[in-house]
Amino acid sequence: LAAGALDDASRIPESARWAAPDERDDAHRRFSATLTAYRDLDQAHAMTQRRDRLRIEVRGSGRLADEVAAALHAGGITIVASQPDLIVLADAPHPDVPAHRAEEPLMRPHLHVGAVNDRATVGPLVVPRVTSCLRCRHLHRTDQDPAWPLLSVQWAQWLGSLPVAPVDPLLARVSADWAGLLVRAWADLPDDPQAWADLAVDLRLPLGVPHVRPCPPHPLCGCRWITP
Repeated sequence: LAAGALDDASRIPESARWAAPDERDDAHRRFSATLTAYRDLDQAHAMTQRRDRLRIEVRGSGRLADEVAAALHAGGITIVASQPDLIVLADAPHPDVPAHRAEEPLMRPHLHVGAVNDRATVGPLVVPRVTSCLRCRHLHRTDQDPAWPLLSVQWAQWLGSLPVAPVDPLLARVSADWAGLLVRAWADLPDDPQAWADLAVDLRLPLGVPHVRPCPPHPLCGCRWITP
């Protein structure tokens, strides 16, 4: 077990046991990596089962959305078009301007992914009434720069008018991998928000070194206010 080997073949997850021949090796690799990371067979088995049950919708078209879908598939996560457990918003026109309007809160868990030119942002991953939300981020940005609401609209309109989003292909791939890791952390540890909540990962070329940035709740947002 210390070397990452299984001491009981009967505990191999169903996804690995019954995977198609061309996917079986990847399923075993994912389970072995999970077991090595957490060093607990029962926990690794439970995490793998949660991933197997997870259903994700990827919103958006173009390279970034395609890369996100590919990263999730590599993580053994199923992509669906409706009734998802979590929505990845990969259609943002700009890293700092989520595509989904802050005035229309999504009531399902969701993750913002945005990239333009040489930089990208992945996060925050939002669980309604549990974590900070995209509107919190917008309000914090407005506190720092009162002109931000107007600037965000201008960014969205300009980038939305372009025939092709100006996203570096390699940056899109790296951003998608981080999105997959965040989604999987949420799936693995849903009751431990400190592992995945209230943060965003910023990436910038040329090296794409990740910078984890706090995304705290905004006191005026109301997304975590208790309602009767």
